[in-house]
Amino acid sequence: MACVIFGSGVLGAIPVLRPVLGLTAFAVVVCAVYVVMLLRLGGRATERAAKLRYLPEPVEDEPTIVIRRAAR
Repeated sequence: MACVIFGSGVLGAIPVLRPVLGLTAFAVVVCAVYVVMLLRLGGRATERAAKLRYLPEPVEDEPTIVIRRAAR
């Protein structure tokens, strides 16, 4: 992503290729949205781990024995 931003920014510095700066702006916005989403997902994962830490361990039930009779 950084290569796209840097490369399109350098190309946008050339007067004939000024419209490429639009691509640079779009890449910056997409990168910013991606970083914000990563931060939010990380926060949600941390919050979930903190909540699960205080839950009691699941109790294992005794195995149920199923008795089947053969039909004769």
